[in-house]
Amino acid sequence: MKVHSRSLLNIYCLAVTLFSYSLFLKCYFPVKQGLSGNTSPTDVTPEPVSGRNGVPKPSYSRLVLMVIDALRTDFVLGERNDMPFTQRLLYDGRGVSFAAKTHLPTVTLPRIKAITSGSIPGFVDVVLNFGSPALTDDNLVTQLVLAGKTLTFFGDDTWLNLFPDHFERADGTTSFYVADYTEVDNNVTRHLSKELSSEDWDVMILHYLGLDHIGHLYGPVSDLVPPKLHEMDAVVRQIYTAMKSWNSDPPSVLVICGDHGMSDQGGHGGASPGEINVPIIILSPHALFQQQKTRTRGLQQIDLCPTLSALMGLPMPKNNLGRVEVAALPESTPLVDKVRFLQLNAAQIAEILKENVDNIEEDQAYVLHQDALAVHASWMSLRNSSTAASWEAVGARVLMGYQDAVERMSHRISQTSTSYDMYGIVVAIGFLCMNLLIQSLAYINKEDPAIIHLTTGWVWVILLLMVAILSHVTLCTSQHSSDIMCSTSITSLAVQLAVFGILIINCVLGGLLGSLVVRNAFKGDRKPMTMLEVGLVGCTVFHSLSLLSSSFVEEEHQTWYFFSSSLHTLLLLHPLSILMTRLGQPRSTECAGASAENRTERTSDRFQVSSSDNNFTKIRSKIRNEEGDMSQVVNTPVERSKQMSAEECVKMVASLVGILFLIRILRRWNQTGNKWLDVPDVGDWLVRPENKSYLSVIVLLSLLCLWTTRLRTLPGIIGRLTFAGMLISTYLSKATSGALILPSIITDFVSSQGVLEARIAYFFIAGLLVCSLKYSPTNTTDNFPAPQKRTDNFYTDCIRSDSQSTISSKDQQDLSHPANQIVDRHKGLWEGVQVAWLSVMCLLLRPHNVVQVAMVSMVEMLTCHFVLPFVKLSPQCLVLYCLMMGQASFYFQGNSNSLSTVDVSAGLTALYDYQPVIIGLQMTMSTYAGVFFWLFTLCKYISVAAPSCHTQKWLSDTYSELCSLALLNRALPLAVYTILVTLMRYHLFVWTVFSPKLLYEGMLSLVVCGFCVLCLLMERSVNKISIV
Repeated sequence: MKVHSRSLLNIYCLAVTLFSYSLFLKCYFPVKQGLSGNTSPTDVTPEPVSGRNGVPKPSYSRLVLMVIDALRTDFVLGERNDMPFTQRLLYDGRGVSFAAKTHLPTVTLPRIKAITSGSIPGFVDVVLNFGSPALTDDNLVTQLVLAGKTLTFFGDDTWLNLFPDHFERADGTTSFYVADYTEVDNNVTRHLSKELSSEDWDVMILHYLGLDHIGHLYGPVSDLVPPKLHEMDAVVRQIYTAMKSWNSDPPSVLVICGDHGMSDQGGHGGASPGEINVPIIILSPHALFQQQKTRTRGLQQIDLCPTLSALMGLPMPKNNLGRVEVAALPESTPLVDKVRFLQLNAAQIAEILKENVDNIEEDQAYVLHQDALAVHASWMSLRNSSTAASWEAVGARVLMGYQDAVERMSHRISQTSTSYDMYGIVVAIGFLCMNLLIQSLAYINKEDPAIIHLTTGWVWVILLLMVAILSHVTLCTSQHSSDIMCSTSITSLAVQLAVFGILIINCVLGGLLGSLVVRNAFKGDRKPMTMLEVGLVGCTVFHSLSLLSSSFVEEEHQTWYFFSSSLHTLLLLHPLSILMTRLGQPRSTECAGASAENRTERTSDRFQVSSSDNNFTKIRSKIRNEEGDMSQVVNTPVERSKQMSAEECVKMVASLVGILFLIRILRRWNQTGNKWLDVPDVGDWLVRPENKSYLSVIVLLSLLCLWTTRLRTLPGIIGRLTFAGMLISTYLSKATSGALILPSIITDFVSSQGVLEARIAYFFIAGLLVCSLKYSPTNTTDNFPAPQKRTDNFYTDCIRSDSQSTISSKDQQDLSHPANQIVDRHKGLWEGVQVAWLSVMCLLLRPHNVVQVAMVSMVEMLTCHFVLPFVKLSPQCLVLYCLMMGQASFYFQGNSNSLSTVDVSAGLTALYDYQPVIIGLQMTMSTYAGVFFWLFTLCKYISVAAPSCHTQKWLSDTYSELCSLALLNRALPLAVYTILVTLMRYHLFVWTVFSPKLLYEGMLSLVVCGFCVLCLLMERSVNKISIV
């Protein structure tokens, strides 16, 4: 049996990476399962002494629940006066307000679950937020239906997905089309006049999305926020005025709340104060409340669920962990009923505690509940034998006892209810570590994988399989049984079969590759690593180890900023050392000249990558014998360094200084991370409404800069005009959406939302790709433009020692030779793809980040034309360099390891309606735009670096090696980080820091795997070409 090529090994490692990481996520983020069934009013605990069953009478008969998406506490309860009517009602004692805190994640689906069920949703709901299934756990909406209430709903259709067939009338709006912040709210408000005058409903739920959409598009400081808050205040006035005329008994109540807040950048999903602090306001024209001051002590968003249950006279949902807020009850509510509500609250949570804790009688939280119950019974027995004042004083202590018991039990449950599938987690981590080992051994091994023979005896394979099966049966019959690894469903059986297959293949491959590495370890043909190689590899290893610290995860951008700056500073030392050596070189004697030459060689060897081998020496000797002149063939690092003129050194120094200057600006363009997130940056200043004119001018200049600097890479006049049309369409798309200034002369010729212009831009981008495809390596029929002389090669040695050159020096200089045409086609292809991707970045990123696109483009061009031709990086170093710059660009955009920095608005580009697949694709393209750009740049660098000798084999082997190195670069952080998050699964920051980073690592791995598939396809296409 043979492994025929390294490509087959790459495909296998890619599949194992995706399978193992998916298995880990599935086991690490299990869907929480609560108590089944619904609470019945007849099942509640009786009251001590009196034996009263059931729930006290409701305080209200009709309820209007108004959810304003992304409503921050400071929007309505702070110093702002954007909702004056609401604030006036609170001041007059017609309502009560609370500053509540939400749990993570701060996205809509889990927050609706928290409001309606009182439970703490799992982190997996971040993914389910884009396709919410029906909520089967006991919840407030279901309890209202079971109580015979008639419900209506208008707003975010997430409610309709969670509660199908619960509403008598409903009209849903799509929550992910963030480009619309007007009609999405008008579609809700247009129903109010009719519904408020109707008496055939008991509960009306409204969910407004406009404020959230404004935040995603322009942030909380936008001049669109105050008008939207005034619009919501007008809705409150309309509802409250209608409630005054209702003659219901009991009266009606209006509850206003936010599902989550909004970060200072406009997104949500993280744990910043703006995201987790939301208001809860209860208003009623027929009731007075105890105090008008906003309550902030210990109130959680999940407390709204049992509080609404108490207000409506309903039993609390079975999985509720919230606490009834007594201050939300009307002032006229009897003290005995308040205590009764808290008794029911505590009894319901105690049932959950019994399911999660062994030896319940010894648990301190449960003991506290029993003590409160005993005091309650004693207090009830004294009802007729003590004065009213003393009885109420004791009753207040009973309330406090129940409140403390509820909080302690809820906290205890939240600590114990999260169950991890440890069997599946260990298997996934084991496969990731084995995958890392196999890829490392395959990279170290210099023999062609095609000569690997699997001669391992089948006896050992059978023995390994028996041990694995025995261990599997033992674990599945123990307390560590796994749902995904031990059940008999079709999915589970497929997973188990895949696990056994991967285990056997990994062991066989590991043994074979390890033996080859050991066999070749003492041959002594390895060259020492250069300073630059050590720096690149050290950066990769250090980054993986830095993930072991939560602070480094939160501020990961600082790591990549430091690496990018330090590496270019290290590169700057190379030309400076040559210049200083030449300035101090004596010219009077040959000995002095020879000494200076030796110094130059030693200096060059420290910074260059020496990759020539004996075979290539033979090739140069052959060319010398044939032509008698080596003046045109310069391949070794020392030779190239000695031929660098002073002018070339100055250009390289100036370029690196320019790159460092641009990197410094990019670092300050978008402040990210956690500690310095609130520090003002350039982007914050540009997006202010009063600075729109400056932003428009800067964007125009940036687009012009892109067009002028990329002209030489575009094929002919058609390609240049297409690029210009794309840039113009991009500006018009952003201007018509209101982000930039639109010249009045063309106002009548553009659309109102920028969708048409964005689609035209995509059309031009497609045209750019078509123009670049004429350089495709499989296209052999087109007439190519005459290629320019290839003088920008920055790696000219051959990467395989067993390759034989079949091209004479005359053919190397013949630009029409098929070998050179392959290189020119690849270079043209990737330059066209690179320009097309820059166009996509301009279209999808926020307007102020268009400037960043131009700066990143300048960094790449300076690197390509004035740095790499003289540094001569090997393909291995090019991979590490481009991946490092891609990671730095990810954070230059303003991204972080918090979900709140994901730009949802990018997903709606060029769309009139909700298209989930296209939205997800565009969000991925926007979030990882910088990573994609540098991966495409890597392919261009490889085509430029292709040698004139045996070009086809070099490109084929290099594409395969790109895939291997990219996978290896991902394997190390995945293995390290999965071990970390497993050890830290009960850490305080597990949901705020570690879990979001886990999702980002998974998406980045998916992007890199897609790049690897592209490399394998390019390798195959190169192998199909025949050179005569």
